[in-house]
Amino acid sequence: MGDLDSFIARVSPFDGSVKWVRSFGGMGKDLVFGLVSNSSDIFVAGMFEYQLNLGTGPMTSLGTSDVFIADFSAVDGSTKWAQRIGGTDLEGAGAIVASDSAVVVGGVFRGVVDFGGGARTAMGTQRDGFVAKYAAADGSYVWDQELPSPTFASATALAMTSSGDVIVGGSFIDDLLIGVPPGTSMAEDFFLASFSGSTGARAWSKAFVRPGVQSLTSLSLAPTGMLYVGGRFDTSFTINTTTLTPVGGVDGFVIAFMTFPMPSTNG
Repeated sequence: MGDLDSFIARVSPFDGSVKWVRSFGGMGKDLVFGLVSNSSDIFVAGMFEYQLNLGTGPMTSLGTSDVFIADFSAVDGSTKWAQRIGGTDLEGAGAIVASDSAVVVGGVFRGVVDFGGGARTAMGTQRDGFVAKYAAADGSYVWDQELPSPTFASATALAMTSSGDVIVGGSFIDDLLIGVPPGTSMAEDFFLASFSGSTGARAWSKAFVRPGVQSLTSLSLAPTGMLYVGGRFDTSFTINTTTLTPVGGVDGFVIAFMTFPMPSTNG
């Protein structure tokens, strides 16, 4: 309908047959950046411009772009609930994780935004990161946390423990002001942090400051408690005693962490 629209689809894992498809869009860009399922539903998160209707009525962006979160039935793709999050500037969500009781989203924002618990003002000259938790049943607000940086920070990946605590991974430039000791990033570096599932209080945070670019793109938490981190880098860097050296201009990395909770340090 507009500049860019989005779709979601359910496909059989046995023969690839399509069970259902939903498309949605308005006059601007409407983009799904994250999708996750629990035992009965499918949750999506992304950004939209101007106006978007996901099946519960039109939502109007207050600024350049707003965040949307929506819950769809896994059976037929019907919309259960949808909501807009945004202020008068730019917001986007690219990370999402869910359980049967909660859905958590992460992304970036600029300016002033109310995620449900009151207005937050971004510190960064570009964007700050955020993580916010909502009830899976109806999308009602639970808690949110800002990931502030004087220049830039973003929550790009999420994981949830069996007890409901939330692990956030992302990237930042300059300092990251969530409890880690000062460690100025000259390019782009990555961080990990853990927040209480019930209150949103920060349990620990760890920044990885190295020369060049090391940005985090994905997280996976195994049932054993092993946390796997994926990302990209353009300059050799060392984690513990292992040195990673790019072969090309920009290469990918995977790192496994075994220790929880991590100390709040620059690693």
